[in-house]
Amino acid sequence: MASLIDFARRWICPGQQNYWPLFGSSQMNCSQRRREELKLHSARDKTDMEIQLEASGDINSLQRYRAIGFFASYNGTYLAIFLDMEEELRGIAQREEAIRDGDTVDEEELADLNKRYWCVDRTRWHCRTCFAEGPLTRGFELWRSHPRWYLHQILVEDCAGRGGCCGRDCGCCFRRHTRTTAARKHSVGHCTTECGCCTRARGFTLSEKTKEVYMEQFGLTQNTHYSHRIALASIWGLALGNEADPFSLIQEMEWRLQIANAVRCPNLDSAGSEGYTLTQQETYNID
Repeated sequence: MASLIDFARRWICPGQQNYWPLFGSSQMNCSQRRREELKLHSARDKTDMEIQLEASGDINSLQRYRAIGFFASYNGTYLAIFLDMEEELRGIAQREEAIRDGDTVDEEELADLNKRYWCVDRTRWHCRTCFAEGPLTRGFELWRSHPRWYLHQILVEDCAGRGGCCGRDCGCCFRRHTRTTAARKHSVGHCTTECGCCTRARGFTLSEKTKEVYMEQFGLTQNTHYSHRIALASIWGLALGNEADPFSLIQEMEWRLQIANAVRCPNLDSAGSEGYTLTQQETYNID
């Protein structure tokens, strides 16, 4: 089976501005467009290999097969935009929470944030509707069917490395899926620059310019190994070089705290958790 690295390198074309990669440019003639529509129609049907992998129960190979099938036919720019929209929704919700937890509540800013969330959520949905029916949608829906999909090992380590709550024993990220309201259901995930707990932990606030720098640095529309790792974990639950069942990579609280300790004294000789030195075991009781 083709290497994930090979298709990951083809994920985003630098400078690509076309967010409708299936149909290509607006100059596509009718016969070309019809051929692409027929390709989409056939992609909706499961292949014999996909059916066999489902029956075997090998979720890792099934998700890899679906991911490879997607990248073999489509450009993934809109997947990156989709994930960036999710990040922005998390930032808005975390800013709202920080305001409500403060000494004074700025109702005007909360109202502005509520409007902003509504608009960004529609952009997210637009990107979601661009998902090709077939392996991509089936793989995405399977992975996101787990309420704690975002606690994938790769995403937990990323949160900790960026200075988020997964690098401490507060348990904020672990509890987010239970504390998020239906109106903010798409904001579940890890810390952003707006997290109030992170602000209190570091002891200073970030300027808007500094926030923009970090948002650009960790943006997923850039063609980097970082963006590929995060996208594979977020969309399919996959990790490069790891053949484990994706759902087994969802970290429970004890493992998350081990990673938090590892960030405090890292031994960065690999990209995965194997490259960390775990200093101690901790447990945390969730109220």
